[in-house]
Amino acid sequence: ESAPLDTRAAQLATVKVNPKPAAVDTSMSLGEVSDAVAGTPVELTAAIEPADAAGTVVFSSGEHVSEPVEVVDGRATGELTFPEAGEYQVTAAFTPANAEAHTASSTTGTVTVAGRSANLAVTAAESAPARGHVEATATVEPGATGTVAFRIGEGAEVTADVVDGKATATVPTGTAPGAQTLTAEFRPTTGSPFAPAKAETPIEITAITETALELSGLDQPVHPGETVTLSAEVLPAENTETAAGQVIFTIEGRDIPADVADNRASIEVIPDRGGEFPVKARFVPADETQTPAEAEGTLTVVAAGDTAITAEAPTGVEPMVEAP
Repeated sequence: ESAPLDTRAAQLATVKVNPKPAAVDTSMSLGEVSDAVAGTPVELTAAIEPADAAGTVVFSSGEHVSEPVEVVDGRATGELTFPEAGEYQVTAAFTPANAEAHTASSTTGTVTVAGRSANLAVTAAESAPARGHVEATATVEPGATGTVAFRIGEGAEVTADVVDGKATATVPTGTAPGAQTLTAEFRPTTGSPFAPAKAETPIEITAITETALELSGLDQPVHPGETVTLSAEVLPAENTETAAGQVIFTIEGRDIPADVADNRASIEVIPDRGGEFPVKARFVPADETQTPAEAEGTLTVVAAGDTAITAEAPTGVEPMVEAP
């Protein structure tokens, strides 16, 4: 304690080192996106605060990730391509160029993506007969895949696959004549960038003559015990050639069905007595290409004449002599 001060001690100094200034926090916002279309690059913009923060921004949505883009004057613009229509969650992540000057930050928003227009169009004949069919063709953009559903009015729907931008189907015209609408509805495959679409075209459904029925086998009278063949010929409706279905023959309250083959149905009956028997035939069509039809006739059965017997008594009969 009493020793003299070392001269070197006079050269020492205390230096106070202050802590580094903290990095400035950054914040981000994602710009609104309008008119985003599937399969087409969508421009995305992020704003960074403070505006002097240098660095890069990466935009991502699921497995879709953009290249890093430089921040210029507090803004970064990049692109993402969305495969199909729908709502996508998009994240913008900022990475500072100097982590000691600014912090990293991120923001998330939702982008609504519309499907691409398939430019669907449908064509068909201007008119077609009722209870028939008409060929309809729908066209879409090249590359569009899926199916097209066709129908006339509220009729049955017929679906056809899209092949090379075209779908063709034979559409039933229904039973109601008059002005109708042929509708084609495009249904894209899952993952397609194209949006569903609907197209219409007017079509006039013309009336047709109804199916007719003619009975045969009733022209000549028959006798009890004889086999009689009754036939019904189906005359197909206009613009058709073949009528499918059944003919139901009704005789004395008994129904006898027969299938139609080559537009004709036949049955065999064996009357057991004489008289006149009403015969009714009803055609029941198998589909809408024909209409129900009826025909009536009478089966005449002639019985054998009454048998008469007479006896004549012999004359000049003598006892014990044979008398004829």
